[in-house]
Amino acid sequence: MKIENLIALFKEDKPRISSNIIHVWAVFWANFKIFLSYKTWVITETISTVASIAMYSFMGLQVDARRIILAGYGEVSWLSFALIGVATANYLWMCISRLSHSLQHEIREGT
Repeated sequence: MKIENLIALFKEDKPRISSNIIHVWAVFWANFKIFLSYKTWVITETISTVASIAMYSFMGLQVDARRIILAGYGEVSWLSFALIGVATANYLWMCISRLSHSLQHEIREGT
């Protein structure tokens, strides 16, 4: 393509169709492309999902709601246990990913 054609293309005045739905779709599509472009992210996300399910299943076997109530912690439901599990898992995942990110910066900078 010639430079003149590119300049003409950029000078062309097109009406922009802007809406929240188009913007949300564009952000989703861009993030999805980035997600798929890094193969290790796909593998890591899949492993983290499987690990979370395994952790909740294991903790579900370990935690007895009746014993927690007898210990004085009040009424405990599966939903509250799951919410605490999700919050804990996200916190731990954030800590691990921050460490990984810091190590990547150290490796890139050569320090």
